[in-house]
Amino acid sequence: MASIDLGHVCDVSCPTTADLERVARGRVEIHRGQNTSNPIRQDREYLGISGEHAFHAATGLPLDMTIRRAGDGGHDFRVHGLEIDVKCVSDPGRMLVGTKERRCDLRVLAHYRSLGRSRLIGWEFDDVIHSSPTRPGRNNYTNHSVLARNLRPMSELWEYFGVQKSLEEQWANAYT
Repeated sequence: MASIDLGHVCDVSCPTTADLERVARGRVEIHRGQNTSNPIRQDREYLGISGEHAFHAATGLPLDMTIRRAGDGGHDFRVHGLEIDVKCVSDPGRMLVGTKERRCDLRVLAHYRSLGRSRLIGWEFDDVIHSSPTRPGRNNYTNHSVLARNLRPMSELWEYFGVQKSLEEQWANAYT
């Protein structure tokens, strides 16, 4: 696979916390009253944009700040034709993926600390996640569940994309 240039942590195009707040609020508002199989927690959009921001900051890939009623189509980033979905949670003990969620190629787990300050934990191919055990969630929602300690380290993802240095470590140092 050809390598991609992930040589910077973040440049002047990185959104501010205020930008992330505006997008999260807009996404909450546009989904208000929508009937969905996944009940929307009040903070879901804040966690989501924060995790996406962490991946953007680590890779330099474009961050989609669009507010759309239909959502993101099941993925947050596309690299070499691979669709990547970032799952950001405040309790990163496990990655939960709904059994009815749209499939993608791989998923990344991020730990939410505060808006714009999330840390990438690990990743796995979606096929592996969808073959993992399920557990009941809220409102009769069923999730595939993978313990965070069983996810692949981010360094393997950077290696998979042909990156020669640990961007996660570089990113963590830039935001601490």
